[in-house]
Amino acid sequence: EDPTAVGRLYADDIVYMVPGQGEVRGRQAIDEMEAQGLSAADILDVEHATDALRVYGDLAYELGTVAGGVRPKGQPVKTVVFRYMARWKRQPDGRWRIEYIVGEPER
Repeated sequence: EDPTAVGRLYADDIVYMVPGQGEVRGRQAIDEMEAQGLSAADILDVEHATDALRVYGDLAYELGTVAGGVRPKGQPVKTVVFRYMARWKRQPDGRWRIEYIVGEPER
């Protein structure tokens, strides 16, 4: 996984929220968060699924799930399930990027 490639999904003014973790704001902070996460674990067979998607002009709302195997460094593989709601916005260049995302890992 490439943290820079993952970061391209997000708008420059992204707001990323997960209960129990600090709010992450801005593309640079997201890039750092992704790089830190990818250096702490190997991503094995994770898949993204869109459970619902609605588009209203230049905004889209997505409910989704990320699930699969992750191996934290020096530990056994564990299955991770992360459900999220994202608000996408069409950017001036026509590309869609995530503007807000709220997620909840299953326990």
